Amino acid sequence: MPQIDDGPTDGPAGRSLKSVWVTLSVVEAHELLGSLRVWAEEVAEGRIDPGWHTHVTGSEGNGLTISVAPDKSGR
Repeated sequence: MPQIDDGPTDGPAGRSLKSVWVTLSVVEAHELLGSLRVWAEEVAEGRIDPGWHTHVTGSEGNGLTISVAPDKSGR
């Protein structure tokens, strides 16, 4: 289950949210896809960064932070 909260993109977790709806522009979606591809390549090479995260910030200042938590095997 993903962790979803209303905390700031550059700070601690906020209040837990049950669900959210995020609408990205085409450009933002491509930026997110590019970031996730880089993450996947690093994992495939054995370079695991447990603090990895990426930000998507809209033109109106709305921010979305995505992080990937390694599983028990570290991947």
